[in-house]
Amino acid sequence: MKKDSEVIRPEVVAAAAEVTVATVCRWANEGRLPEYDMNLGRKFRGWKLDTLATHNPRFGKLIEDYLRDQETAQ
Repeated sequence: MKKDSEVIRPEVVAAAAEVTVATVCRWANEGRLPEYDMNLGRKFRGWKLDTLATHNPRFGKLIEDYLRDQETAQ
């Protein structure tokens, strides 16, 4: 699993939720996701896992499970 300080990029959120990156960006723009913890431009933005989990515990668990599955697949 990723360290809490690592940034979860929109691409990871999209893969975990099985939606497109455009959908994740739209959710962020609509306020359905919290503000980015890091936003240095399009390629360098994202959230900490605990930020997403605090905003929506079920969504945080979904991402955590996805990251764990990716680690074991390697």
